Amino acid sequence: MNKAMETKISKTGIDGLDETLEGGIPEGHVVLLTGESGTGKTVLSMQWLFEGWKKFEDSGIYVSVTEPFTKAIKNISSMDFHDRDPLESGDLRFTDLRSMIELMDFGTKDEELDRDDVDELVDRIEELVEQTGARRMVIDSITAVGYMIDDTELFRYLIFRLGTVLSGKNCTVFLTSEARNGSTPFNVEDFISDGILNLTYTHGEQAVIREMEVSKMRGVDFRSGSVFFDISSEGITVYPKVPVERKISETNFQKRKTTGIAKLDEMLKGGYPEGHIILITGNTGTGKTTFCMQYLAEGVKNGENCIFVNLEEPLPQVKKTAKAHGWDFDKYEKKGLLNFVTPELIDTYPDKFLYQILNIVDETDAKRLVLDSVSSLPSAGLSEDKLRQTLLQLNSALKARGVTGLMTHLVSGLFSQAPEKLLGSTQASDLRLSSLCDGIIMLRYVERENKVGKAMHILKMRGCDHDKYVRELDITDEGIKIGEVFEKVEQ
Repeated sequence: MNKAMETKISKTGIDGLDETLEGGIPEGHVVLLTGESGTGKTVLSMQWLFEGWKKFEDSGIYVSVTEPFTKAIKNISSMDFHDRDPLESGDLRFTDLRSMIELMDFGTKDEELDRDDVDELVDRIEELVEQTGARRMVIDSITAVGYMIDDTELFRYLIFRLGTVLSGKNCTVFLTSEARNGSTPFNVEDFISDGILNLTYTHGEQAVIREMEVSKMRGVDFRSGSVFFDISSEGITVYPKVPVERKISETNFQKRKTTGIAKLDEMLKGGYPEGHIILITGNTGTGKTTFCMQYLAEGVKNGENCIFVNLEEPLPQVKKTAKAHGWDFDKYEKKGLLNFVTPELIDTYPDKFLYQILNIVDETDAKRLVLDSVSSLPSAGLSEDKLRQTLLQLNSALKARGVTGLMTHLVSGLFSQAPEKLLGSTQASDLRLSSLCDGIIMLRYVERENKVGKAMHILKMRGCDHDKYVRELDITDEGIKIGEVFEKVEQ
């Protein structure tokens, strides 16, 4: 058995962080949280303590160095993870280092600490851990302790001895540290610590964009690269990278998802193959959204859990349009059969976008999903390569979960007669969407006998036979109706 398998892992209890850490932090590790002021180090460490108590019954100690611990508690009292019970019971003990130093009778709080002082300080911390049975400890911040010592070698000795002593007590430690341009003030904390989490932020157009990177975690594997996170009233939420699934749910071509459009089911020999991701592409006003609404209405009618990822119109307008066709989305939402996801696209980031969708998929075990529309995603500031990568991650994750999904896409050229235009000079070809999808259904305008009508055809449906004809399409009060084959389409 290798060392990684023998290591006992302590989950942080923070959404997304344990996934990024591939399970959690090895018990007894000293972990350095680095970042500039305002990056979220204190919130993260506080949440780690409270979540440890709530979810795993871990007692903990918070040692404040730069401010009274009462102020630290007050600053997070409005956050959802805060709970008075462990504070009153003593399961979570809050104290401040300067008070501890004053009680130890080795000088005033303004004097620098020598080696004997450091040894006694560590001994007192060890006693406190033994008395409380603490499994988690935070020292906020270790940088301030370093300035109290003002000796690099002695500071190194403090961190090393603290880690050695607490590791023997199976107590995991978070040390917060100020960092500028990726460097800590004393340049020794990084080498002595068992793990390092770097927190950074930048200012977007309307919001602060926060990132976190696990740059070191001895004894275990972890996901490399930075991940995004948010700080809200709920605390910190980490958005782990969504891997591209290589092992996907097997598509059973004999099992179909009925579309809600009788003629389309006939054209597809029973409906969409389960597990397929299908692109509904066409000009503006050709019925792409209605096409997808009808698919969801069919699902909820059959008692299936469905998800509508809405990136286009305001949600009330979506529901109003659905109701005009006889589909009461409000009713199905209240029943829990239909869930809406409406991500903000300004200052968003791919990992958060994917997390919001997949989190609802997993919570509801939904097997039908609509994303309306892929064409809105460039407004999030994603490059074409990044957008394509994001859609690849989403599609592979949905297929791994056995979800049958529809994505809408807007194409240019109102009266194109040639289906190959989809794969030619339009935006769809720039993103190479056809290779990401199992099926493509094209909706378009046609000019016929001095009138403008609508047409549709199935351009692609991987792994199964389907109708090859261009057919009439109409949007009625009851939804999409597919008609007869066009004998001739005029230019």
